[in-house]
Amino acid sequence: MAHQWTLTLKLMLAGCLTLLLIISCDIRSQSSHDSQEVLGKPRNESRLWIEDVKHPLDPLPSAVCMTLQSVLREASLLGGDKQVLISVVLDDRLKDEVLASKPGTSISPQHAEVVMTINTKLRKIIVDVSGSGRIVENKEIPGSGYPALSEEAENATAYLPATYQPFLDSIAARGIAIDDVYCEAASPGWFNVSAEENRILVYLACYDTNGTANVYMRPLEGLTIVVDTTEMKIIRYLDLLKAPAMPTSEGTDYRFAAQKGLFLTFLKPVVIEHSSFTLDGHIVKWAGWEFHVRPNLIIIISLLAIDILAILLSSDWKRRVSAWFGILFKFLVSPRDLDRGPARTPIKKVREITTYSDCHETASLLTQLIAEDGAGSWPPRSNHDGAAWPAPLRPYQETYLELGPLLPSAKPSTDDEANRSRIADFRSKFREQLRSRVDLARVRGLLEAADAGRWDVFPRDTYNAFYCCVGISRHAYRWGVIPVVRVAQFERQVDLPAELVEPWERMQRHFGCTSQAGNQMSNHVLNFDPNGRRIYKINEGLDEVVLKSEEAFARIFHEVEVLGLPMYHDMVDAITAFARDDKATCAQHVSRIAQKLSPLLHAYYDRLHNKTIAHSAWLSNVQGFYAWGAGHPGKDGEPWVQYDGLSGNQALLFMALDAFLGIEPYLATRDAERNIPRRQRALCRSLEKHSFRARIHVNSEGTSDVDCRIQADFEQILKSLRTFRSAHRGRAKVYLSVPAPERQPMTAGKSLLKDNTKDSLAFLDEFMVRRLKQTV
Repeated sequence: MAHQWTLTLKLMLAGCLTLLLIISCDIRSQSSHDSQEVLGKPRNESRLWIEDVKHPLDPLPSAVCMTLQSVLREASLLGGDKQVLISVVLDDRLKDEVLASKPGTSISPQHAEVVMTINTKLRKIIVDVSGSGRIVENKEIPGSGYPALSEEAENATAYLPATYQPFLDSIAARGIAIDDVYCEAASPGWFNVSAEENRILVYLACYDTNGTANVYMRPLEGLTIVVDTTEMKIIRYLDLLKAPAMPTSEGTDYRFAAQKGLFLTFLKPVVIEHSSFTLDGHIVKWAGWEFHVRPNLIIIISLLAIDILAILLSSDWKRRVSAWFGILFKFLVSPRDLDRGPARTPIKKVREITTYSDCHETASLLTQLIAEDGAGSWPPRSNHDGAAWPAPLRPYQETYLELGPLLPSAKPSTDDEANRSRIADFRSKFREQLRSRVDLARVRGLLEAADAGRWDVFPRDTYNAFYCCVGISRHAYRWGVIPVVRVAQFERQVDLPAELVEPWERMQRHFGCTSQAGNQMSNHVLNFDPNGRRIYKINEGLDEVVLKSEEAFARIFHEVEVLGLPMYHDMVDAITAFARDDKATCAQHVSRIAQKLSPLLHAYYDRLHNKTIAHSAWLSNVQGFYAWGAGHPGKDGEPWVQYDGLSGNQALLFMALDAFLGIEPYLATRDAERNIPRRQRALCRSLEKHSFRARIHVNSEGTSDVDCRIQADFEQILKSLRTFRSAHRGRAKVYLSVPAPERQPMTAGKSLLKDNTKDSLAFLDEFMVRRLKQTV
């Protein structure tokens, strides 16, 4: 008997796997078709989320979820800074109720189970959703491991390695580019470790995707990455193997087209052009089989054990086999696959964005920005490998790397004549090196090739790196010494070498900027190679406090764009969904933005304090270099034209958020045209044009629950931005108040201010207060 059961189970498993292959092909085919839908053709969501509940174990209808959110908000259990919703599922009915249900009879859900964290403590909340909206149970969950990992948390954790320097060092040592890395979260298990109690921890497993579709054959072995999902921080990191040799991808592709061998010539792949199964709510019917599909966040193994027990106790063999199919389908096929196709790959989100380019104007502009300014990646890819540059460009990098260490001074001088002499000496050396090494005609030829679209001659990632090199070299020549000193600040016009003028003006025309100064993109974001290493430094040879402060400050702007990419995606998805009147999907994307914004802003907070960016180092050794404060006479008797330097207000993420919310831009049109790349401006104009926040009216007659949800999430986004801008206002005053006797009061983005620190801070505070008031 045991042998018969074993044989039967083996045959069942083989049959299930065959069925799953067929169903998977059908599902992928449907998903591929869905992904090609354009604006005006709303996606049919009835396959998964239905309002008519036909089975007692069906998931909660979307309307119930909307009502549930309102109940939690009214009870002050949702919407707070330290309140994170993890899961909302049906609180399963009793066995007798399930057995008593009849096919075709509508059933109302009774209770919903909500798992969330409040002040980092896990809580389980049971809500009566049958009509009263009463909270039946609200209790703290002791220990670890209870809640499932949400998709948003999974995506957020998978982004963290891309901003973590030890990880970037590890993959660089293995010769792997960050764009080829895929990370996914997995539960670490529960081992009754006291230090892990009341913490939601996950382990990240990372893989090299280069050259293969079978990423699991190329794991990054020896790496241990532990993330606390409450704080969204990597709390433990180990690299035990210290750069082991990575195997090649040869022979790892499992797809039919990649296979070789004589016997394969007799095989033909099965191509399914039409669905061979039907979906009726949550009931899947195929070839006489019928089984129930339900997304479930409870631990799969527990469900598997319970379902197997129920099958073995059943006397109906047909129902046994049908249930086996249902279990394996539930276990191996994600509900996300049924609705949206393959699960998202966070670090490769750029590839997903490109598939949306035909859906909406805003999607097209984001795709264009990534493809052209980003060299196919975001943050933009920069190839700083000088040996790979076209030969005429290499002297630029060589010159900066040789002369850059002459910039910093351990003790700033207040002697104007001595400072003037030092600046002149540095500029003379820089000019002579460029004049003797650079063939400007050949550089001009490369830039003309790029203007003509010959990116095979001058690759975009090399173009980005060269733009960065020239931008930082211009700032080095502009100041001639670090810390910045008074005599340089008073220069209204700087005569830069032709080697730094002609290429810069051509590249500025390409990016659509007119400023003499660099910008956040040229001097900060592009100053990182694909492995996350910062290339051009300004304080080499000084003490560790200064070096760490410089590095931490620069990384803020790069990491903001790393973490901002999924938010740009959600902004585009929300606008597209709203345009096709799919408010339920729109609400999901607005909610994701609200959830992602807080951890992103915390990445900023966590760096901008004295322990990471020292007050004593920032003003003199970091901030001043990125200012400009010089210009040229106006044409035809017009006023003098002066250009400002870098400012945090030039960061794309904050401009995009303001535009998405319909808030007036901070930068005036003139300043934006001078300092913000053209394609970034175009994206923000489109986000502002299609902003729908003002069109959500919750007080009007007929307001739906989904409208209330969208508005509540918009308010959460605004609250996070106001908190950030208020905190930034306070911290900016502290950093700008540090004495710097060698210079006049100045910011990078506003150039020279008032004659004394007090008046200068008051002047700046007016701008920050005004912006805070506009964030409504």
